[in-house]
Amino acid sequence: MSETAAAQRYARAIVELAVEAGVDEAVHRDLSSVVQAFAAGGGELGAALSSPVFSADERKAVIGAVLAAEGGHALTRNFLSLLADRSRLGLLPEILDIVTTLLDARAGRVRVDVRTVEALSPELAAEIKAAFEKSTGKTVLLETRLDPTLLGGLVARLGGRVYDASLKKRLEDIKHRLIHAQANAEA
Repeated sequence: MSETAAAQRYARAIVELAVEAGVDEAVHRDLSSVVQAFAAGGGELGAALSSPVFSADERKAVIGAVLAAEGGHALTRNFLSLLADRSRLGLLPEILDIVTTLLDARAGRVRVDVRTVEALSPELAAEIKAAFEKSTGKTVLLETRLDPTLLGGLVARLGGRVYDASLKKRLEDIKHRLIHAQANAEA
């Protein structure tokens, strides 16, 4: 079974159990905290816990300590113990992405990743959010990041679609039109 297929099976299972128990948001929050802890410090903890050098019991002890610090839910602890037993902790970031997507779909939410050169003003962020909510008919969770390579404008990603309103893209379009205009004029 491929790693992606395994991650999807684990994600669907934990979502189903969490929704049934009414603790889906708590489990999502716990998984997010663990993935952040694994990624902190250059990802050394996550790499160590994915390594076969440590036993399942040692991995479970570390996970228990991370969740105890966060006040993790019992369902999350059991799920992570299962992943540790089956040497699947390396799938956790992918599982979290799938869990997030599944829970968002259940709640009628979509996430829009917006990259800009400078931080968005609250007014512009609200305008962008409203535009995406109108076009999708869903609640939009706007996630913004700074990207100095854009020069200006913004790039928004919604699922597999990219909306590029960056200055860099506009300059590339102008360059392309000028080159084709010149080629057509010479012909």
